[in-house]
Amino acid sequence: LCDLIFDPPQNNAGFLPEHVTAQQRLFIELIEGEINDKRRYAISRCESVMCAEEPYGIPKYGSAEDARALTPESLTHAWKKVINTARFRVNVLGQSDPALIFEQFRQALPQNRREPESIENTVIRKAGEKVKHVTEKLDIAQGKLCIGFRAGVAQNEPQYAATRVMTDIFGGGPYSKLFQNVREKLSLCYYCAARYNMQKGIILADSGVEFHNFDSARHEIFAQLESLRQGEFTGEEIDASKLSLINSAKSISDSASDLDKWYLDRIFFDDPPSPEEFAAEINAVKKDEITEAANKVTPDTVYSLIGLENTGS
Repeated sequence: LCDLIFDPPQNNAGFLPEHVTAQQRLFIELIEGEINDKRRYAISRCESVMCAEEPYGIPKYGSAEDARALTPESLTHAWKKVINTARFRVNVLGQSDPALIFEQFRQALPQNRREPESIENTVIRKAGEKVKHVTEKLDIAQGKLCIGFRAGVAQNEPQYAATRVMTDIFGGGPYSKLFQNVREKLSLCYYCAARYNMQKGIILADSGVEFHNFDSARHEIFAQLESLRQGEFTGEEIDASKLSLINSAKSISDSASDLDKWYLDRIFFDDPPSPEEFAAEINAVKKDEITEAANKVTPDTVYSLIGLENTGS
């Protein structure tokens, strides 16, 4: 692993052109292929609109045009910058002596000329201001509706566990309000779910909707959030959500990759909780805390992906 990071194949000018060309082609295919997953595409576009004035609004992989402009020289320069300025964090999982692994990475790093840059925390906006409405058209048979909310709570804040439970009751599973009402009872969509991004303090509710149901689905998603604000949910709903979240947390330690991702996702926590500690935090959440969390949520962006022949929603 140290060789891959610190001593990749190079010639006198930098990275080997044939390696760059091959990876460049695969990377462009990855970027251009994102649109094939219309659900993921709609979520990504909603995030980009919602966070247009924040670094987070930049697509994860950039643009295909930027990828085509890459050269062996520019990539070698970027690699050297990472090696000399990045802050490294090494996670070790499994039956091994981490001290020996940490020491090997310390020796591999060019200590005498490294100038690690400070890590800036992500931009956290506590509330949405004027709601942005964006509609785009593609050649699709099923519409995608994605609504971005500002949760008012992000990582490192004591209310994040309550916000996590609230989001799960809102749209986390088959017991959730979005599933039970928007999908099952009213049959307004093929799927409807909500997820909480604790790093950014945002909630995204997304659904697959027939074009003529856009207005009704949007209205009902907001109505279900309002019911949470009014405390209109039962102890059974709370128990179902807690059970799901706790079971998911407890299963994380069964997989080394899941456990690694758990701590990577919490890299900006002052003292990241273990999955077991998180489960205990979830279990301790009270109903009034869930209601309070719901009342912090404000709408920010409504993104609609419709068909080419559709006139609007």
